[in-house]
Amino acid sequence: MKSNNNTYHSIKPYKIKRLFFSKYWRSLYNAEQDLTLTQYEYKLATHCWLQRLTKHDIETLMGWWYAKHGVPGNFWHFRNVVIPETYHWTIETVRAQRKIENEKAKAKRLAKALNQTSVGSSQ
Repeated sequence: MKSNNNTYHSIKPYKIKRLFFSKYWRSLYNAEQDLTLTQYEYKLATHCWLQRLTKHDIETLMGWWYAKHGVPGNFWHFRNVVIPETYHWTIETVRAQRKIENEKAKAKRLAKALNQTSVGSSQ
């Protein structure tokens, strides 16, 4: 099944750079592992969710992957089966990551606020 014009949109450059920094991602993207097409789809989508890409970002990357490897991708299957399943597998992990990051950011803001108040009161 061919993709349509809505499949491709621009992905922010920092997201692409973050993905390709990973050796594991590059091995998946370059198809250096001995996997089936479905296994590649699931692994690529799972990795993308964990890197906090959106559904549209993941569809775009898979379109690139299909084109790079000359695979006639089944976008219906990818959108309606692979994306939802991998989302449900990864959502708890992503929520835990966000919670930890939010707590660190809150602690940093509080430390900065305390530092500013202590500096201001000593003058």
